[in-house]
Amino acid sequence: MKINYEILSRRDKVQLTIEPEILDSEIVDNSRPLAIISDENVAKLHAKPLCQKWKKGGISCQLFTVPAGENSKSSETMTSLQLQLLQAGYGRDCVIIGIGGGVVTDLAGFVASTYCRGVPLILIPTTLLAMVDAALGGKTGINLPQSKNFVGTIYQPESIWIDPNVLETQPLDSFRDGLVEMIKHGLIWDANIFSWIEQNVERLLKKEPSTLKKGIIDSCKIKLSIALRDTMETGLRRLLNFGHTIGHAIETVSNYEVSHGTAVAIGCLVEGHLSHLAQSDLDRIAKLFHRIGISLEAAQKIPAEKITQAMCYDKKGIHSVPRFVTLEAIGKAHSHKGDYCTFINENEISKALEWMHHDLHKLARP
Repeated sequence: MKINYEILSRRDKVQLTIEPEILDSEIVDNSRPLAIISDENVAKLHAKPLCQKWKKGGISCQLFTVPAGENSKSSETMTSLQLQLLQAGYGRDCVIIGIGGGVVTDLAGFVASTYCRGVPLILIPTTLLAMVDAALGGKTGINLPQSKNFVGTIYQPESIWIDPNVLETQPLDSFRDGLVEMIKHGLIWDANIFSWIEQNVERLLKKEPSTLKKGIIDSCKIKLSIALRDTMETGLRRLLNFGHTIGHAIETVSNYEVSHGTAVAIGCLVEGHLSHLAQSDLDRIAKLFHRIGISLEAAQKIPAEKITQAMCYDKKGIHSVPRFVTLEAIGKAHSHKGDYCTFINENEISKALEWMHHDLHKLARP
């Protein structure tokens, strides 16, 4: 399946292709030198074989690797990559290809957007999270010690290639991170998608090909339908941050020992609680997170005062005061007069964090 979408701010079209075994086809030409950025784990599985294949086809290609993990999203890693590109002779005529999960797509995108003041970018996401979220919409970024994704750009790739077959090698723990983002898309935009995930959890966890492909396509459509109406995130696109004000704070405070999926799942429930969702909706959401294997017990271990402090650096905030995306019900978010996020009384936030510590893990189990 090919989806072409227009980005008026940069170039005419971005091509998103979702197709099993697309990486076995001829997807690059030999007219431009390629610089592949990947992490050490993905390089062995996918990036190195692709680089070798392209070299045999007469394409100028070189692989640059970074350590796997969130800590690679740093200014030090970015500077190192740019120096390596310069020393290898890459200029404005090159194409940067990011092959990996969200860390790599965020990092490669940021490098591409700043190297020589911008060079073409192609993304090949290899995790479910990157396929349905990180690689879509043009956000790039690195972390600061105080906050995740605090430094970055909006920079659209010229194409994104998604091969669901590569998910066969993704460990289940990190695969769940992508399922959480798919669930979030249903929560903010389409109750039918949320229900479909409820009905197909077992097939998704088994990575049943046709079910997985449909889930990826549906989730990509939601992400793009939101992100491309508001490329610079001045309103509607903030919906995609549901669960992330709390979630990113948890990740930062735990030094990324709590996975993105677990942190955002907890964040969705706390922010759902702040939204005054019906108890039946909260139970339904928690039950689905339980079914995909997310442990909510981590909510008891993060000190509330540290979460409060970390939220001061959230990018949606104003004057260091955080704002939150809130829901009316599953599948429907509050617009807040076009801001799509709102301030919440400090006392309410404190009570919600207390609820997170003492009651969240007790929510309905399957």
